Amino acid sequence: MKSIYKWTVGAMVVCGFQFATMDHTFALTDKAVTPEQYGANGSDNLPDTAALQRALNVSKNVVLKGGATYYINKPLTVDHTIKITTTGGKANIVKTTMRNKEVAFTFHNETTFNTVMWDSAKKGQEYIIVYSTKGVKAGDLVHLKSSKLWKWDNRGYLSKGELLRVSKVEKNKIYFETPLRDSYYVTGEKVTVTGYEDKQLIMENVSFSYPQPFNANKPLVLVEAATNSKLENVEVRNSKTLGILLDRTYKTTVNRMYANLGTTKDINSGYGIQDYGGLYTRVTNSYFTNVRRGIDFSGVTPSRSGYAANNTAVGPVRYTLASGNSGYGTHSTAEDILFEDNTSVNFNYGYISRGDRITIRNNTAYGTMTAMVAASYGDHINVYNNFYKNDKGGNAEQFLRVVKTFDGNVSLRHNYAGVLTGDFVQNDSPYLKSLQLYRNRAIFIHKASNPAYLIKSLGSVKLENTLTQDNLMTMRVGKKAFSSGFNLTSNTNKIDWKY
Repeated sequence: MKSIYKWTVGAMVVCGFQFATMDHTFALTDKAVTPEQYGANGSDNLPDTAALQRALNVSKNVVLKGGATYYINKPLTVDHTIKITTTGGKANIVKTTMRNKEVAFTFHNETTFNTVMWDSAKKGQEYIIVYSTKGVKAGDLVHLKSSKLWKWDNRGYLSKGELLRVSKVEKNKIYFETPLRDSYYVTGEKVTVTGYEDKQLIMENVSFSYPQPFNANKPLVLVEAATNSKLENVEVRNSKTLGILLDRTYKTTVNRMYANLGTTKDINSGYGIQDYGGLYTRVTNSYFTNVRRGIDFSGVTPSRSGYAANNTAVGPVRYTLASGNSGYGTHSTAEDILFEDNTSVNFNYGYISRGDRITIRNNTAYGTMTAMVAASYGDHINVYNNFYKNDKGGNAEQFLRVVKTFDGNVSLRHNYAGVLTGDFVQNDSPYLKSLQLYRNRAIFIHKASNPAYLIKSLGSVKLENTLTQDNLMTMRVGKKAFSSGFNLTSNTNKIDWKY
């Protein structure tokens, strides 16, 4: 199967990124090609940019030489479904030109239609009605973005919205594979509807890097609006800002990724990989070091139903990097995210939550940190069966820190912490609604004259629908007490006063 593409001399500018283009007309083939066919060497210090770009342009199946190092002096881009693999072993692509706001590799998916919603749609509905369905077809991705802000926006641009995949089109109705996760009202709310073709990226055994740590203010690798993509054994190095950015992708799986970014304290991002407004992204069996955060789920509209499991993130001791650094987290808009069986070493926090229905389950943390878990914005934070210990030196101050902006509920069940130097839960927020603590265990070395508390609030807060049952504080040093700063008198609470 062949498609005809035409490329012209000059430059193509897409979403603020500039890519070199070529002057030829060619047939896009399924046949495997190598950059060596177009003049690449992979074993000298000369740029292989043109040969790599030509291979990416002409084929859906590009095979790099395992063990080769390809130097590029311009960004690479591809805008069609493609598989990029090697002959065995890892192939290295080194971007020698370190320019601000340039990306080493971009998988670009051009917008195919734009319209707006014609009628209101409720959460759980399987379709929307739009002004025009011209250009829309089954398998396309659709991104909804509302003029209304997300519930927990504090920046003035985090919006209601979501990513969906089209199942069928009937007149002015677009049906989706999954129900709507939010409600939209055409009175007083404008919802833009943007579409993208069904395109896939498969990449295996490829390393991208700069020669030394560099802040380009852009990711090293950018994947836009891809469907069912797979990144296996992909490596990113020396991109201080961001390793891989998944921008509104659907069912992307990332396995055995490695990131060593060289992030420094002046960098406020520093994510190994960031899912930005995607749906069903999975990151597993990966390793992150010298990052401000290993895995981040966020977006201008919410990242949803993401999954991170069996990963390891290793950071410096707390306060070394910009504030809010953590092994894993959701930092802007995120809903229904699961972190499971991951390991976090050092950082300010092991896991940070900003979103709705974020679950942190069966994870481990080591080292010196402020708290294993921090809740900053959102609601329905579930923290179950996690384990903090100081085997690698250092201690945590608290197990949970509730930041001053949080206005929801946190549930802590069957967690273990040893050793803590402060309180099990410290609340800084006047808006905290409720806590559930069930069968948590912690060991304390508390050298202050005041006691270590099971739950402590820095200001007076009245809790409702709160549960504490069968929790245990074991003191190696210091005194313990049940609570401070909380009003627990509501008859909706179930308090056993055990600690």
